[in-house]
Amino acid sequence: MPATSYMRERMSKFGVRNIAADACRFIEIVDGHAELDCPRCAHTLRTRHTGDHVTQEGGPLWSALLEHLFRDCPAIEYTR
Repeated sequence: MPATSYMRERMSKFGVRNIAADACRFIEIVDGHAELDCPRCAHTLRTRHTGDHVTQEGGPLWSALLEHLFRDCPAIEYTR
């Protein structure tokens, strides 16, 4: 991954969850797996699940996006 500088945005738990809920609208099924780009840093997240539950809030890809946003995303600083 190339070195990219991000302007880290401080966000609360509710702000991060709203970002994830909005991003669920852009989940795509590609070559037998569900895929979604992080709306803040453009990191691609994938899951092997492809059922109807994948595109819903609370599905496996939504959970993976939340985990990424809270812990790994270089563009967000989670504040408690």
